[in-house]
Amino acid sequence: KNFPVWNLFESGTCEKPEGQFADYDSILVYRGSTDVTDEFFGIFDTPYGPANEIITNKSLERQANGQPDLSAREAFEMYTDWNPKSDIEDLVDWYGFDYSFVKPPETVSLFF
Repeated sequence: KNFPVWNLFESGTCEKPEGQFADYDSILVYRGSTDVTDEFFGIFDTPYGPANEIITNKSLERQANGQPDLSAREAFEMYTDWNPKSDIEDLVDWYGFDYSFVKPPETVSLFF
């Protein structure tokens, strides 16, 4: 299986966090010894955030119109420009989706 965060740990791109996070404001993201927290949350806020909002709205629209379900990944690809292409975008995708749903967007119903 492909787990972006584990792949980052194994590649040495990301270090294992120490301690526990108290809240989302406490999260720090590093690439090796370089703090990339601002880059991470910049991507999380835009373009990921608006893309996630779009598929949420499309989910409601499709349900109301009796259209068939899609996977969340299919909806991202069909309705938005969100398609992770880098390690940090994979991490944003994991943080924004897999972390919440405990499954990747490929396996989660759009009608979540």
